[in-house]
Amino acid sequence: MRNRELIITNIISHFAVLKAEVGLRSKVNLQDINVHAEQFYKILLNDILELNLENINIVEQNAAVIDLADKKKRIAIQVTSNNSKKKIKETAEAFNNKELFKDYDELKILIIKDKTERDDVLEYDDFSFKMKDDVIDINNITSNILDIDDVERLEKIEKWLNGELVQKHYDARINSKPNEVKTFMTLIDIISDEDNHREFEIEDEPDPKLKIETRFKDYATFLKNLYAELYIDYNYALVIAEYSSEITSVQIRKIGTYLKDVSNKYLRSSNNDPEEALENLCEYFNSFFLKENLPFDEMAIKFYLIHQLIRCNVFPN
Repeated sequence: MRNRELIITNIISHFAVLKAEVGLRSKVNLQDINVHAEQFYKILLNDILELNLENINIVEQNAAVIDLADKKKRIAIQVTSNNSKKKIKETAEAFNNKELFKDYDELKILIIKDKTERDDVLEYDDFSFKMKDDVIDINNITSNILDIDDVERLEKIEKWLNGELVQKHYDARINSKPNEVKTFMTLIDIISDEDNHREFEIEDEPDPKLKIETRFKDYATFLKNLYAELYIDYNYALVIAEYSSEITSVQIRKIGTYLKDVSNKYLRSSNNDPEEALENLCEYFNSFFLKENLPFDEMAIKFYLIHQLIRCNVFPN
């Protein structure tokens, strides 16, 4: 059985991608994301909270103020990207005016972006709404996931998220941008193949608690910003490559060991400047593709190396 912590880490990674994409789509006013979010969160919350939510606004026009509802457990949910106090008040007031409290004991407003923390309590004669508890976002859903001990249930959620957030996305893009996934898969094969390894001085075991801010204080902002910029375009491809490659635990160990050794060589030769060392390390791995005349995406290689840097496999200490 797979490790519970690893599964949760993968789920949280999927949520990070979701939050980033919602933010980008909101900036270009693609409000149809609200419609897609209703179906997405209906399935997700049914699995995580063991609810039986339905798209209530499709069958009950009088309940247009809410999107999802579990009539048996008497929970109503509105899904929205608008986290303003005005929107929250309007929703609570409409819920009260339509007397939906007769059918539902709880109203939750699910913000598909990050919610704003508020302590306001809206009091009505037969209904009250606590903004602190009743406005929720992906962070609240993550907390619910952390409470799940059933590994099979977690694996089900992870598999579904991978299909919704990774596979569907790339089904539309894989033919037009094949180099991203192929680059990662080939790179993983190259790094885990002992025939490509060279002898480098083995350093002490890295301490994963030494975060970027500690290890590279002067370069922390540069490294984190670069990772954030590349994450949107390349994280999907990396997840697909890792799933498709069926990497074994032995390969993962080889990749980590090899990257620690070779990256430290480049860090030393760059006088502990990770920005310069990263460029040189990228060129080193680019050379494998050039040597074999293989097509590749240079930025995909850079993203992979920064991804491994954060895992303390690149420039470990």
